[in-house]
Amino acid sequence: MDGAPDGSSGRGEDLDGKEEPMTRNIRRKLWLGLGICAVLLPKPGRSQDAEFLRAEHLMDVQADFNQPTEVGIGKEGEILVLDGVNGQVKVFDERGRFLRAIGSAGEGEGQLRQAVGMDLDSHGNVYIADTGNRRVLVFNRGGVYLRGLDLTSLKARPVDVLVEEEGGRLYVSDREGHRIIVLTMDGAFVSAWGEYGEQPGHFRFPGMMALDADGAVHVVDVLNTRVQVFNPNGGRARQIGEWGVTFGKLFRPKGLAWGPDDTLYVSDSYTGVIQVFEDTGRYRGVLADREGRLLRLTTPVGMAFDRKGRLHVVQMETNKVSVFRIVEAG
Repeated sequence: MDGAPDGSSGRGEDLDGKEEPMTRNIRRKLWLGLGICAVLLPKPGRSQDAEFLRAEHLMDVQADFNQPTEVGIGKEGEILVLDGVNGQVKVFDERGRFLRAIGSAGEGEGQLRQAVGMDLDSHGNVYIADTGNRRVLVFNRGGVYLRGLDLTSLKARPVDVLVEEEGGRLYVSDREGHRIIVLTMDGAFVSAWGEYGEQPGHFRFPGMMALDADGAVHVVDVLNTRVQVFNPNGGRARQIGEWGVTFGKLFRPKGLAWGPDDTLYVSDSYTGVIQVFEDTGRYRGVLADREGRLLRLTTPVGMAFDRKGRLHVVQMETNKVSVFRIVEAG
């Protein structure tokens, strides 16, 4: 395994295309960035503009994870955790008890290398962005390997995959080409949009994605510190967030999840906070604990809500998935 499970140079770093192990200098920069955020990010009660959305911590899902990156929810409420370094998706019941593992580490058929993102369809099939092997793998709910969609000819290095069943499409976030690739469900190329840059519609390392009820594709644009929103054909509609370390800003966005009230939750792996936005881009608030203190997590990345409205958050550095119940605002 070269580098971190998010396909980056090390723990907590960006989806930036680097694959060599994290150097001491990069790690120093990481902690410097965290220190700056700790100083500049407003403390609870200091901002009149921030709404604190209280979240009750329910449990942690832990196993022999090694820097997990993504979490998904199965048809029966199962918790699926993508454990990229170990080359597996680990499956747990709703109470966090281990059930089974999907896949294994390697380069062969049905094996995973540097897998970063995943999605599930309505049948419970699991689609995995097998980053290191430049492909998307598909398993059924029970963990049986179904097929692989090779992206080598497109020179793509996928970091996330998004299933859009109604239109029969797969959206693939390609960190190497700085674009979104559209495929049929069988892997045939349909189109692609985006290129490297800072302009609207361009990307600097696109990452995790989410689909809204209208079929709009929301893409984390990691180094441009924003979430870009596109229609199904790639037309850019708007963006959510911009650079900053105060409330309503994004410093290093990573994960996306749609809340029960159709608000978009965005995790920030450097500041450790989870912020909430309306689909229009309007800032709604930031998660706090039951006592109203700002909720700071350790490298939060992938997120998912279950059918009970519980929020699951991967904390990559501490090798666990934390589960919260959103209690109330204020």
